[in-house]
Amino acid sequence: MNKLPIPVTGPIPVAQYNRMSGDQQRHSIPFQQEWNLGFAARHNMAIVATYADAGKSGVTLHRRDELKRLLADVRSETTKWKAILVYDVTRWGRFQDPDEAAFYEWICKMAGYPVIYTAEPFAKDQGPFSALQKSLKRAMAGEFSRELSVKTYAGQERATKRGNWCSGNAGYGLRRAIVGSDWKPRMVLEDGQWKNIKSEATTLVLGPEVEVEAVRRIYRMFVEERISMIDIAAALNADGVPSYRGRRWKDQFVHRVLTHERYIGNLVWGKRSQQLGTRPVRQPVDKWVRVARAFPAIVDDELFARARNLIGKAVPKEHPTEELLNGLRRLVRREGRITVELIDAAKDIPSLATYYRRFKSAARMYALIGHTQSPGPSPRIASVLN
Repeated sequence: MNKLPIPVTGPIPVAQYNRMSGDQQRHSIPFQQEWNLGFAARHNMAIVATYADAGKSGVTLHRRDELKRLLADVRSETTKWKAILVYDVTRWGRFQDPDEAAFYEWICKMAGYPVIYTAEPFAKDQGPFSALQKSLKRAMAGEFSRELSVKTYAGQERATKRGNWCSGNAGYGLRRAIVGSDWKPRMVLEDGQWKNIKSEATTLVLGPEVEVEAVRRIYRMFVEERISMIDIAAALNADGVPSYRGRRWKDQFVHRVLTHERYIGNLVWGKRSQQLGTRPVRQPVDKWVRVARAFPAIVDDELFARARNLIGKAVPKEHPTEELLNGLRRLVRREGRITVELIDAAKDIPSLATYYRRFKSAARMYALIGHTQSPGPSPRIASVLN
């Protein structure tokens, strides 16, 4: 429904929406804002509200909190501005279905807030030829993302085959490092720290000695002493050995150490594929890229193989459903609330991964114990189960 006109005595109040997916993009958010300010000044407008999604992909609405907020404000019909300025069609989004981009724009238009693309030739023209241009540019924006995704994947595959680490964090006991042309490490990167130049190559190196020794201890305890993963985690916690990012050890963390080939120096890439904002898809083994002896090993091949063999024969412990739910009830009584963080930190209940495997979501397991608190944002199940 169109909004009733608001009397305006001075410049027309407008909002602006900005988006940039990466720091290396030419049209940064400050650039977009400066451009929009110039456009507003030339057309008797005043920007009174700004929505900006920094570092967000434009292929889906997912994680674009500011665009979601903008659409929510549009639907509320309580805003004081009269239009929305956007630098160009690609900043609104690179949606794979051009109708999705048109739909979000249509929502704004029907509420009385037209979207004006300030750097497009059809910024103020609403004629049929401009509509055709806009539809074509939406399709081109989506196609650009598809082509870029294919090229990026192919580039990472080639780099991996050369021994370049193209994944995220190195994992416990290892660190990422930038290497020179001689492939010797010249700078170690910590978690959250990234290389500055795209052409730089990275590899893995041994991490702090306390972590390296903890990895070797895990293998010895599991293979030679036949200690269960749950008991290994308990022993490491009792001895004050820090886990990944200082967290408490859980059995799934121990399992991760015992199953990743990185601990014998093998680089494995491409186990999962996630493109254009879709859910990660597990790839068949023949699609994986495996480079042996790509970086220093922490344990030898024989010990690793023995660990994998024992894991293959082990029967995972099945916790009765009522036992799992009773653990959550105890947690609520003790803490007065429940969150996935509290579940993950609790010492007297199974791991968060165990709960997710059984109940699939935090909301479902909360409902089963009659707890009405909103679960709030929770970690992706894929990251818990990896």
